[in-house]
Amino acid sequence: MFSFGGSKSKSKSESESKTFVDPNQQPYLDDINQKAQSLNAQGMPVEGVAGINPTLQNSLDTQNQAGQMQTSAGTGLMNVGSAQMSGTTNALNYANNAMGQNTSGQALQTGANFGNQMADNTAQIQGSQGSGVNHSMAGNMANNASQATTVQNQGFNQSNLNNYINNDVMSGQIDAMSRDVTRNLRENELTGNAAAAIGGGNMGSSRKQMLDFGSSQRAADRIADASSNIRSNAYNNAMNIEANRASQNANIASGNNQFNAGAQNTLMGQGYSIDSNQLQGNLNRDQQANMSNQNAVNSANQFGTNLGANQYNVGTNNQYNAAQLGNNIGQSGVNNMVSGQNMMNTGTGQSMAAGQYQRDYDQQLLNQDYREGMAPYQSLEFYDQMVGDPTKLSEASSSSSGKSKSLSFGFGS
Repeated sequence: MFSFGGSKSKSKSESESKTFVDPNQQPYLDDINQKAQSLNAQGMPVEGVAGINPTLQNSLDTQNQAGQMQTSAGTGLMNVGSAQMSGTTNALNYANNAMGQNTSGQALQTGANFGNQMADNTAQIQGSQGSGVNHSMAGNMANNASQATTVQNQGFNQSNLNNYINNDVMSGQIDAMSRDVTRNLRENELTGNAAAAIGGGNMGSSRKQMLDFGSSQRAADRIADASSNIRSNAYNNAMNIEANRASQNANIASGNNQFNAGAQNTLMGQGYSIDSNQLQGNLNRDQQANMSNQNAVNSANQFGTNLGANQYNVGTNNQYNAAQLGNNIGQSGVNNMVSGQNMMNTGTGQSMAAGQYQRDYDQQLLNQDYREGMAPYQSLEFYDQMVGDPTKLSEASSSSSGKSKSLSFGFGS
């Protein structure tokens, strides 16, 4: 028995795979990269901030000068009050001369002398007489009139003026207003800027920083404007109070002088009444034959007395008119100062509003330039979003081959 056998086999296999970007999308991606490199080479645009224009600068300078003028207005008003008091004193001196011992006294004496001359020329028969008219007694009674002193307030007070515009209440109002503006900035404007930046994809960019800076600047301007208005109103009220206080002093002095003059007139009239009674007693003691002559004497004396009294009244009116004139001049000066201050504040406000309007318009132009500069970047961003992320494609291939061989012999019985 014989047997023989054998076998042989061989096999082979291969596989390959690769990944690549969608050929239809690749040209758009290349175009986006090329435009991005070009814009990057040009540089990002910077958002501009409008500067202080000449109109606004002039308004700020004027407002600063106005503040300095208002600071020194207290001294100016004191000078006005001093000039007013000087003018009133001069007017009172003039009136006193008209009604005092120089002019009015001379008028009274001249009238009395003239009456006595007429009486001397009339009297022909002398009768028994008493001491006669005693002018010294009437003058002494007038001089005994108590002179009322003038009660005055403290007049214009610079310290009070400063206290009106610098005090805890004023500071509290300004602090409260500042907190409101700051709270609005923090809770509304800055949060609004942040929300806008997040929505526009600009969080952390220079645009948001510029928006925050602009909001802070406007809040500071509002605080400064409101503080200036509060202090300006307080200053105007203080000026009116102190001016009224100074005006009261002049009115009190004028009323006091009128009172003193009235007291003198009353007592002097009483003195002349006593003299007249004494003269009437003399006439009663005169003989009947001298009655007609004494009537002529009495008429002549009465004429002289009336002449002096009229001159005295003229002096009193001069005093009153002069004091009133001095007071009116001082009050007119204060009113003119207040009116000028109001006009200056109004003009400064209008000028500042015009300058701010120009600055806001300049800022709008700068913002438009910035938006135009950002337009290519925004367009490229939109283009990139439309194309989307790169689309990855893949392909694979495989192959296999095999070979086998066998051999066998055998014998059997």
